Amino acid sequence: MRLIIKGFKLPSTDLQAIEKALSEIQNKAAMRSKKLYAELLAAELENLIDDISLNAIERPKDISLYEYARKELDTKIAWASANRTITPYNFTVQAAVFSFKGESYIKVDIKNERLLKEIRHISDAEDFNVEDSEYAVNSKEHQVWDEIQEIYSNGNHPLFKQLFPIGPIEVEWERIVKCFSTREERAERRVRYNLTNNIVNLIGMGQKIPNHKWLPYMDEAMLMLNNETVKFEANQLKIRVLPCIVNITKEDVMRNPQDAVNKTLESTE
Repeated sequence: MRLIIKGFKLPSTDLQAIEKALSEIQNKAAMRSKKLYAELLAAELENLIDDISLNAIERPKDISLYEYARKELDTKIAWASANRTITPYNFTVQAAVFSFKGESYIKVDIKNERLLKEIRHISDAEDFNVEDSEYAVNSKEHQVWDEIQEIYSNGNHPLFKQLFPIGPIEVEWERIVKCFSTREERAERRVRYNLTNNIVNLIGMGQKIPNHKWLPYMDEAMLMLNNETVKFEANQLKIRVLPCIVNITKEDVMRNPQDAVNKTLESTE
């Protein structure tokens, strides 16, 4: 059953009541977004650091790992928001307020399912959800929404507000640390990536794989990861990979390599 509208109904059109409701939605979105941002940033840092440790890429020479990972994540968030995707990278929360028969209806627009779950209820308001189903078409909520749409399609405009984000998302290092995987988990992930890639290449007979073949080959590769021979190889590979997976420290992540260059230059003057 698809949710067409996630919203709330206020018993009046009082502007203060509306602003209070919008503020509560905004605060809830901000709280959940910080947790989600910390998780995504932790994943970016882990991938970046493990790529460097395993010599897949070189360490950035003019920026800290933290700033590099943040730029990567913020680029994904900006693109996801601009394209209104349903991925975890879309942090946009918007609201439109409609007046109808002395009451206010707040339609909340959130594409990110993990953010949407956080905004279940707000104070002094009733839930107003419209669902896409044969039964819901005849529901009171659906009928009310049809009437509202008819009114606002004739030149009337709802109150529209961007609730989140309204600036850069900032999270504390302590919050990010809690989201890091263990070294063993990171090693297992790298082994899975490596073996899956190898299996896909074997299935593709070592040739360039056409785009339309990637997903079928990937499905086959994922099934083969349960093969006993592949599992044994995975354990052996993990033994070799684990020593390369370093502990993530704040000092290393925040260190700007350019600072060391500047200090060296100063000492030679």
